[in-house]
Amino acid sequence: GLSIGCSWNAGAAGTYFDASVLSLRVGNDNVTTETETPLLDFSTSPLWTNVYVENNAKVLVPLLWTRVQVRGQISLYYRSSIIFGLSDFPVSEFELVAEELLMSDSVIKVYGALRVSVKMLLMLNSQIQVDGGGNTDVATSVLEVRNLVVLKDNSVISSNAYLALYGQGLLKLTGQGDAIKGQRLSLSLFYNITVCRVEDILVNGVIKGSIVHIHRARTVIVDTDGMITASELGCRTGVGRGNYSNGAGAGAGHGGRGGSGFFNGILSEGGREYGSADLPCELGSGTQGPNESAGYVAGGGMIVMGSRQWPLLRLDNYGFISADGQSCHRPIRNSNGTLIGGLGGGSGGTILLFLQALALAETSTLSVVGGFGGSMGGGGGGGGRIHFHWSKLATGDEYVPLAFVDGAINFSGGAGSGNGLHGEKGTITGKKCPKGLYGTFCTECPVGTYKNDEGSDPNLCKPCSLEHLPARANFVYVRGGVTQSNCPYKCISDKYRTPKCYTPFEELIYTFGGPWPFAFLLLCVVMLLALILSTLRIKLIGSGCSYNGDDSIEHHDDQRFPYLLSLSEVRGAKSEESQSHVHRMYFMGPNTFREPWHLPYSPPAAIFEIVYEDAFNRFIDEINSVAAYEWWEGSVHSILSVLAYPCAWSWKQWRRRKKIHRLQEFVKSEYDHSCLRSCRSRALYKGMKVGATPDLLVSYIDFFLGGDEKRLDMVTSIQKRFPMRIIFGGDGSYMSPYNLYSDTLLTNLIAQHVPATVWNRLVAGLNAQLRTVRHGLVAGDYTLYDLHHSEYLDISNATSRNFAPAPQNSTSKNAEESQAYTSHVLSRKKDTVQLLITVMLLADLFVTLLMLLMFYWISLGAFLAVLLILPLSLLSPFPAGLNALFTNGPRRASLARVYALWNSSSISNIVVAFICGMIHYVITSVNYPEANVWHSREDDKWWLLPTILLLFKIVQARFVDWIIANLEVKDFSLFSPDPDTFWAYESVS
Repeated sequence: GLSIGCSWNAGAAGTYFDASVLSLRVGNDNVTTETETPLLDFSTSPLWTNVYVENNAKVLVPLLWTRVQVRGQISLYYRSSIIFGLSDFPVSEFELVAEELLMSDSVIKVYGALRVSVKMLLMLNSQIQVDGGGNTDVATSVLEVRNLVVLKDNSVISSNAYLALYGQGLLKLTGQGDAIKGQRLSLSLFYNITVCRVEDILVNGVIKGSIVHIHRARTVIVDTDGMITASELGCRTGVGRGNYSNGAGAGAGHGGRGGSGFFNGILSEGGREYGSADLPCELGSGTQGPNESAGYVAGGGMIVMGSRQWPLLRLDNYGFISADGQSCHRPIRNSNGTLIGGLGGGSGGTILLFLQALALAETSTLSVVGGFGGSMGGGGGGGGRIHFHWSKLATGDEYVPLAFVDGAINFSGGAGSGNGLHGEKGTITGKKCPKGLYGTFCTECPVGTYKNDEGSDPNLCKPCSLEHLPARANFVYVRGGVTQSNCPYKCISDKYRTPKCYTPFEELIYTFGGPWPFAFLLLCVVMLLALILSTLRIKLIGSGCSYNGDDSIEHHDDQRFPYLLSLSEVRGAKSEESQSHVHRMYFMGPNTFREPWHLPYSPPAAIFEIVYEDAFNRFIDEINSVAAYEWWEGSVHSILSVLAYPCAWSWKQWRRRKKIHRLQEFVKSEYDHSCLRSCRSRALYKGMKVGATPDLLVSYIDFFLGGDEKRLDMVTSIQKRFPMRIIFGGDGSYMSPYNLYSDTLLTNLIAQHVPATVWNRLVAGLNAQLRTVRHGLVAGDYTLYDLHHSEYLDISNATSRNFAPAPQNSTSKNAEESQAYTSHVLSRKKDTVQLLITVMLLADLFVTLLMLLMFYWISLGAFLAVLLILPLSLLSPFPAGLNALFTNGPRRASLARVYALWNSSSISNIVVAFICGMIHYVITSVNYPEANVWHSREDDKWWLLPTILLLFKIVQARFVDWIIANLEVKDFSLFSPDPDTFWAYESVS
């Protein structure tokens, strides 16, 4: 009813309930009132169909909690209102559940929180006001509208607390005053296409919409013919709309600024950037012309897959997913058809992906590019935004790659036309990565970098510390990335030993403190062992002084070294042999396996009278067959010459020695001497004797008279002994130098014409000089056959020489004193030299073993090559040297030469070591070209040990030559160029 006193406050509206349709209507016939109609209960069984509040009616629901649920509509018309709760207690919660909520010129006011669940919400000049009273305990107000939300004519939904608006359809605010406000506002799920609650989605066709949402799905597969697109379906204007000014159309902006337009000297600025790159949720903007006839260009739409609560397990894209901005394809014309410029391109939209894994095939595309500007100077649209919100970021050993990207991801700006500028590129971002991971797809930081902060910026991956990185190591891949500055590393080869990546040789060196302490310790060990060996040698064989004393000019025994070949070294000969000697017949040939010794046929003239020619020729056949070598002896020598030449030399000397013994045995015992005319010689087997030089290169047969010849024949034969040929031994090589061998018989024969002291001095001096004469450097060019027939030492003229003996007493005494002093000095020098030789031997052995250790580390093949090419040559010098040092007597010089031969043969192993080292260096350079990226390293000193060993070999060779010289020639007066000085020692020779 009306109020006369308060016309604006009539009575409260009444209610009308239609029980047939279960409908409640509250109306006040357009009478203004400020008095509410209380409603204290709403039926839940059965549910009402509709509730209408209209015509200035006011409804109050003064409850702390209530639920209003109808099967149809809840409608408020014509300045009506509903108030839920009490203003003094804004803690209530109310629910409205209906198919539709329709409001026109009406108000819904809630003190507390409101939950609305409808399919459609239409508001025309209406308000929904939620007052939480500033109470933080009030729940969030939620409006869930499944299909359509439309606000028109200054309609407002507001809350001074939290407000959430959810929908799966269209949300439209049509006018300038339409608004949705909240202290914290959440709007989501308003899409024009929604695919919801489908586990596996396979797209072979086209899904197209301005806002596409795929929600609560497990996997999405876009086939090669499939497409999900929101291109050209975004805003026609929008926040980043492109400007248009007098024909200059600028591109719209979004993830990047739009390109500026330029026409007829007029520049129009491009649209601005807007939205968030870390979690974008906006449509692309467009551009519009000066009027409707000029048209428009739309931006890209929005594609959302998954949500924070329900992310996709996997997205496999083989086709196209795009939200590109629209391009302007036609220029703008005025009413008379004249071109007046072109619009700018639309900006790219948004692709927002909540997912666990992504796979982009090679032919796939993910695109939010800006549109092209129109002709006549239109600017390009800015690029859109792409964001990957990874739901599961495993770290450490549990890390798995999130994305496999072989296709194209395009977020560039559109191209401008004419003088129009290109739009800026958009953004592509990912969720912030944990430690060790970086980038959009949260991949592991590159090897050699670490990341100890959260974020996706590549600059957060910092270089690892090089302080503890060894020279031969590289940083290694770590699953899940490295999170500390001390990055793990691995040696460049498994041959190096961690943690310092040393070779076994270097590890041995640094175990003792480094190169210099190790070298000093090794030197001390070598010197100690050398002193022990030298002391032991002196105890066993005596010092150099005692050796010299026994072998001095005052003690001529059978221990004299044979290469000096003086008469004083040989036991006394029987005088009757020299008296009955007729002729010395030399074997021809160098006594090798290819050219063995042999005697020429037909007896020489000197023995022609004492032999039977036919029987002599048969003897030649027999002895030549005995002198020949078997085929296998030469084969063994050939094999040993290739594998180990010192062994081949020893084998040859051994077979030569066997051969000369065989010849001596044959002539002495087996042959019946039937070629001799003397019956006594045939009966006693004493007419012939085989001899040879100590080097086994020259052999001969001496013929003697039997004693039963006629006196005249005997005298004639003896007279034919002179002139006599003497063949030099040796071949001019290091192992067999040229020498003149004067045995007892030869000395006694020559002593008949020349004093023995003169002859011995001559032979000693000649042999001393011949030691240094090489093969092929002898004066003259004569073969052994020529020597048999033309080269003679004519001693018959020597008988005419008058040897006037000078006073020998003082000269001999001075010579002996000088010789004794020289021997003492040389003895001390020889002991020092032999100590140095021992040191060199031990140093050679240690360096050899270290070199073998190093090449064993390089490879087993290199180790075997260095050790076995040539076999035994690398390790044999040490025992050969010890054998020479611990031997006394005439064999010592020969053994020293054998040691020198082994020493020189081992150079081949050193050459092989250099070759293997070079091959190793080349292979290492090819296999590890980036070995110096992380650390400045020195090159491997693989060549150092072979070089040191080679220097040791050279120095040892010189020391050994010095030893041999002291052993073979102790009387240095033999080298005197002054004849008087040379012959002054004649009496003591």
